[in-house]
Amino acid sequence: SRIPDCTHFAPRLIVPHRPATVVFYAGDNDLAAGHTPERVRDDFRAFAAAVHRELPKTRILFLAVKPSPKRWALWDKQQEANRLVKAATAADPR
Repeated sequence: SRIPDCTHFAPRLIVPHRPATVVFYAGDNDLAAGHTPERVRDDFRAFAAAVHRELPKTRILFLAVKPSPKRWALWDKQQEANRLVKAATAADPR
């Protein structure tokens, strides 16, 4: 999946279960599709906003975009996306 897909389906697939924590793993496919690291960060922010709109206390754990042999050429973009998401979420205790 891509992050916008996660955001689109969050109200239907996440919110009804009212989880205390969401483990989020996406971003690889976004970068492979040509999205920039900045867009990955912004799309993750949109996902978090969609969850927090209904579940303001829910923690979201972002699993870092990881390297793989097939996508090794994206390693620099993956590292930048991870850095940008980390910086964007550093001030939010959730």
